[in-house]
Amino acid sequence: MARPIKNTVDYFPHIIQNGKTIFILESKFGNDGYAFWFKLLELLGSSDNQVYDYNNLADWEFLIAKTKVSEEKAHDILKTLADVGAIDGDLLAKKVIWCENFVKGIEDVYKKRRQEIPKKPSFCDRNPSTTVVSGAETTQSKVKETKVNKTKEKREYAPFILMTEEEHQKLVTELGDPLTKKYIEKVSLYCQSKGKRYKSYYATILNWHRNDVEEGKVNKPADDEAQPKHIMKREPKLTLEQVARDKARLKDLANQVKRIGNMPEAAKGG
Repeated sequence: MARPIKNTVDYFPHIIQNGKTIFILESKFGNDGYAFWFKLLELLGSSDNQVYDYNNLADWEFLIAKTKVSEEKAHDILKTLADVGAIDGDLLAKKVIWCENFVKGIEDVYKKRRQEIPKKPSFCDRNPSTTVVSGAETTQSKVKETKVNKTKEKREYAPFILMTEEEHQKLVTELGDPLTKKYIEKVSLYCQSKGKRYKSYYATILNWHRNDVEEGKVNKPADDEAQPKHIMKREPKLTLEQVARDKARLKDLANQVKRIGNMPEAAKGG
């Protein structure tokens, strides 16, 4: 029986002279930052092709358990690692962790095995067509498929909050940008504190907002453009000058009615 191909490593170089990544992590997160980084590298080393996908809730919880930090801190550290280029930011947005430098550091292991060195994963063409078509049709199909995938692809607008660009734009159109940001943060904090997930964060945010409207909890946005479409705008308040002018008109009208009432019947035309 052929020996199974091994796509993990048992060790990786630990450079004593630390670079900017460790310096930044320790400055921002103390020992938690240092420990998180090397435990993450251990996890990458033991993962197939050095790719860690945590779209599955169990895999995310395992990452939290291994690094022994809170979910909020884990998100912050991962974002920092992406910001400094230690891990791939585009893949992190898809909840996939890839460290190019880590793979370069273990190239010799794969060379000794005479195996292909792991490459950065790509999720662009998940469902390639098997139908044979002309070159022009193939190009057009790929362009259309790319546009469709981009529309349906979900991105993380806050920890836990995954939506397509189309869903996010619908929220902005419906609620206004300030209120959309407020509810994204509100639902994100709730999910982080409760460890809860929803099938559709777009529907959840709309539902939370409508419940708040019914209970009178939603404040009017600062500008009219951000005012939700389904909430009627209040009439502007009258100035003191306008109130005084209206009172004077009412008083004059009342005097006219009183004078007519005191006139003789003949004068009234009766």
